[in-house]
Amino acid sequence: MVQSKNGTKEAGIMKKIYAIIMMAAALAACVQIEQPEVVEEPEVIEEPETVQTYTLTVEATKGGDDASKALTLVGKTLNATWAEGESVTVYNKTTDELLGGSLVAQEAGTSTTLKGSLTSTKGISNGHVLTLKFLSPSYASQNGTLEYIAANCDYAEATVTVSDASTPSITTTDASFTNQQAIVKFTLKKKADNSNLEIPAATALTVSDGTNNYTVTPASATNELFVAIPATSTVNLSTTIGGIGYSYEKTSAGLLASKYYEITVKMVRGTVYLSQVTGDTVLLNGDVVTGTFQEYYQPRKISIADGATVTLDGVDINSSGWPSGNYAGLTCLGDATIILKNGTTNIVKGFSTSYPGVFIPSSHTLTIQGTGTLNASSNDSSYAAGIGGGSGIPCGNIIINSGTITATCGSYHSAGIGSGDESSCGDITINGGTVTATGGSYGAGIGSGFNGSSCGDIIISGGTVRATGGESGAGIGSGGYSSSCGAITISGGTVEATGGRNAAGIGGGEYSPCSAITIKNTVTSVTATKGEYAYNSIGKGYEYGDCGTVTIGGTEYYDGSAYQNDGDTYLSTSPLVYAPAPTVPTGAIDGKFTINDSGDKVYFSQGNLMYSDGTWSFHTNQYDMCFTSTGDVPAQYDEDGTFDLFGYGTSGHDYEPYMTNPNDNDYYSESIADTEYDWGVNAISNGGNTANSGWRTLTSNEWEYLLKDRDTDSNVRYAKATVNSVEGLIIFPDDWSKSYYDINNYNEYYEVYYSANEISSSAWTSSLEAHGAVFLPVSFYRNEGTICGINGTLSNYWSSTYNPYERSAYCLTLIEDKERDVNQLSAFGTAPTHLGAFVRLVKDAN
Repeated sequence: MVQSKNGTKEAGIMKKIYAIIMMAAALAACVQIEQPEVVEEPEVIEEPETVQTYTLTVEATKGGDDASKALTLVGKTLNATWAEGESVTVYNKTTDELLGGSLVAQEAGTSTTLKGSLTSTKGISNGHVLTLKFLSPSYASQNGTLEYIAANCDYAEATVTVSDASTPSITTTDASFTNQQAIVKFTLKKKADNSNLEIPAATALTVSDGTNNYTVTPASATNELFVAIPATSTVNLSTTIGGIGYSYEKTSAGLLASKYYEITVKMVRGTVYLSQVTGDTVLLNGDVVTGTFQEYYQPRKISIADGATVTLDGVDINSSGWPSGNYAGLTCLGDATIILKNGTTNIVKGFSTSYPGVFIPSSHTLTIQGTGTLNASSNDSSYAAGIGGGSGIPCGNIIINSGTITATCGSYHSAGIGSGDESSCGDITINGGTVTATGGSYGAGIGSGFNGSSCGDIIISGGTVRATGGESGAGIGSGGYSSSCGAITISGGTVEATGGRNAAGIGGGEYSPCSAITIKNTVTSVTATKGEYAYNSIGKGYEYGDCGTVTIGGTEYYDGSAYQNDGDTYLSTSPLVYAPAPTVPTGAIDGKFTINDSGDKVYFSQGNLMYSDGTWSFHTNQYDMCFTSTGDVPAQYDEDGTFDLFGYGTSGHDYEPYMTNPNDNDYYSESIADTEYDWGVNAISNGGNTANSGWRTLTSNEWEYLLKDRDTDSNVRYAKATVNSVEGLIIFPDDWSKSYYDINNYNEYYEVYYSANEISSSAWTSSLEAHGAVFLPVSFYRNEGTICGINGTLSNYWSSTYNPYERSAYCLTLIEDKERDVNQLSAFGTAPTHLGAFVRLVKDAN
């Protein structure tokens, strides 16, 4: 129990009297006899901890808007109330003690009296600060209503000061409670068109503060949800509706405790989950699609919107049993691009005997690219292509840039890639990837289907292509019986084509003509095998299946009416293998580099361009430069000098290579591509020594694609290095293999230095340049007659693209400055046209 104040005072007086008596007795003893002093330790008696009990009554308020829990909403103001019987805990902030007991609201309303009995082991004194906590937050699962928040998510605090600590009652200042979380009304919209995004009943919306997730599940469909959330600067929302994912991210939300907000959220479509799709679904631009979708007699059509680019991330669209949907596995509504995500396998199968796996309508174009796999087929017992058209249903153009593609006609009368039964398709273009196409009976592997079907031109410029026709169908070309195809041009890649019975490997099917066939000497190899009873491996098939001109490697073997150059013997050879020896241009490195989405490739010159006494040439070695690392300037920078840093457009026509004028107005002021101001128009002594022989300067877009967007066999595009003690950038050809040389930090520039790869001249020649690698030395640029940028600080390589807005030209900019911690790789840097930069020429390899 607690002693009274008077009792405490009397005890103190008695202790003082006792002490005086004891001191007097001690002095008397010392006078009589001296004895050794004996000091005894006083006995320590621990008293039990005392529990003190207090009665506390506090007047407490809950105001509107930003005070406490929300019950009703009037305009943008939240009205808040107490409920009778609600309990409040008390914490003594001064003594760091949670008091026993609680305070209870005596009545309902915006204000109430909190009353209760509290216990303490440390005591409560005047001036102590108490924290009153109304604490029952349950944010994890909410239903989006104010009622739920009022009942389950309230977390409010008030601070009071003890003004009178007399027992058993203590008195404090009044309490004004403030919420410790934000309350937000989210209105959900679709970012694409600003329409309402309605969350169906029992569909979860996940709200994240960057650390914790809260699930909001409405009882009925709505696009307005009330959510209680702790104070945060990060708000992320995500949900999936009908298989379509939507998300919203904001890292500067600035939600403060005790505040009420109304936020309109524009949700971005993201991943489409096919396993959750419940009805017809149109894929929009930017969608990523994943999961398994099987029909099971519930017709649902998956389409791609006109102009949309979608990514397939491991999809399985596969009709099971007898199909009930009269449509393709994927239906393009107009122009469309399909990206196959790296490392994924995607299966698309038609839902009708009349429709293909992937359909593109007439007069539109489907483009397929990426590094993943696509297996596309029509339904079993169908009359449609794997990719293309259906039975009596024409299709548009098909372009394959990359990926691993397998396209198969399910059964009858259609091409693997191309037209369906008694139908037509547009042009078919293959620029890269690995493509395997198999036609159904009477259909070509790549080309047209059966009985009057047709396709446009077939163009193959790269990749690995294997095409097999069904009975009476060519491997590449026409299907059987009065079908046809446009011109067939093969200019690159490795191609294997096998015809069905009575059909050519490349050309006509049985009783079907084809147009001109051209196979260029830029291919790796073409192998054509005719079917049983067919006349030719390349050319016409059997009976009435005439073809146009057949030209292989520049030699004409059939002129459309008669054989030339022993073509009757050559074209009938089976298999017919055409594998020209690689023809690398004089002065070029034996490596091919893709420079755009169309699959165009180039060879690089053997070294940077240089000018000496009126003669143009390439440096002998890729790491050669005219100047030393000490920045020596040539004795003359005129027409008798030797140098390799040029002002823009100084090809020698009107703007001479030795110009050092500081005025940019004195230089060519347009893009130099395909003009006589491109350095490549000159006769280059060790580059063929013929003017206008095809050497040219890359555009800024081509530099950008080459370094940042290009797909290569090994995913290695570039690396910083020092070769023969010269700093620079290595660019690797499309077919580079990691087994050729162990390269560090490839495809990295900004956190890497040229010292990442130290390569000797012998290793460079035997292991890298021998496999087509290109080296761009860096160190210098020229400003008038002064050489600048010593030791790899800055180098530019001109593009052919002029920048009229700044009277400058775009260049490949390479910067490494350790002192300023600057690293830069940009194909869209610009330099004033009077500055001298390096020039590296290319020649088209297509």
